[in-house]
Amino acid sequence: MFLSKLDIFQVRNLQAVQLFCHPQANIIYGANGSGKTSLLESIYLLGRGRSFRHRDLRVVVNNDSDELVVSGRLLRDQTSTAHQLGIKRTPKGLFEARLDGKPLQTAAQLVSELPLQLIDAHSFMLLEGGPLQRRQFLDWGVFHVEHDYSNLWRRFQKTLKQRNQLLRHGRMDEDMLSTWTAELIPLCEQITEYRQAYLAQLSKQIHRALGAFDGLGEISFEYYCGWDDNQPLEDVYARDRDRDLATKTTNHGAHRASPRTQLSGHGPALELGSCNCFSESAG
Repeated sequence: MFLSKLDIFQVRNLQAVQLFCHPQANIIYGANGSGKTSLLESIYLLGRGRSFRHRDLRVVVNNDSDELVVSGRLLRDQTSTAHQLGIKRTPKGLFEARLDGKPLQTAAQLVSELPLQLIDAHSFMLLEGGPLQRRQFLDWGVFHVEHDYSNLWRRFQKTLKQRNQLLRHGRMDEDMLSTWTAELIPLCEQITEYRQAYLAQLSKQIHRALGAFDGLGEISFEYYCGWDDNQPLEDVYARDRDRDLATKTTNHGAHRASPRTQLSGHGPALELGSCNCFSESAG
């Protein structure tokens, strides 16, 4: 999937811009304040329906306009049929999105049409932040690879929420706890399988890119699935019963997972002062 053409209207200082894009890579350069970041922000608006810089769209829409419009021509590959994707937003919150002239109901529908991964200064949080950032990174990548992952992830979140709510009750129904636990186990296992498969593919791309640099050492990626994978998850939950009741939360599962970056076999890259070794490959 790539953008072959991009039209931007009234996004910050970009009043009317049209670009024809290369299918492999595009380099944007210019003087400070010329609109480079605003151009990237426009692409993000097209794929997400929102800005990565500000929640308040009043500062995103050009001062001389009461709305912004971004549209793009999308191609699956260089021989496929083109599709036209467009969004309109106003400072008052009006949102419109269309694909080939047909309305999309939510901004979430844009995600599957134009996959995006933002890499900026905040991406260092993949190492410096907690496991949540790394899980989100993986889940976002898996979402674009496995078409049924979104539904699986929502079912997992709902089931986990129900189990935790039950654990927080003063009087707990043992049968209900067993029911929610039995439903949670296969969801955790499926999510883990998808994440590990995606990380294996991503690792190949990262190692290929790192081969162009000297002095980085040997980098490897490990995946902690959220529990001791030498034991069946059913046994882990049975062992955790009293702990879960005491803490009123589910202590193991896919929601506790975390990828780990190791450098030259010496330990976590973050502790060694390594640079951020995660990146998202194009496509």
